[in-house]
Amino acid sequence: MTFDRFVPFILISTQEEEKRTRGTPVTLESFRAWKAKFDKEIAVKKAQEEEEKLKGLTPKEREEWKKALTRFSGDQFVF
Repeated sequence: MTFDRFVPFILISTQEEEKRTRGTPVTLESFRAWKAKFDKEIAVKKAQEEEEKLKGLTPKEREEWKKALTRFSGDQFVF
């Protein structure tokens, strides 16, 4: 039995795999653009989640939550 008839199949599948996993080349500029877009999306999502959380709180609880966000933590006191 010879493997000659399987060689083209192996080459084609290897080429297809390389094509599929090649991806987009990343440069410093493209990474920075992606990172800025990603950070903006995360900030928007975080703001929406916080807003939803605050909707379920009473006015007094909301005020306490906002005060807790503006308090300094121990890390912020270190010089």
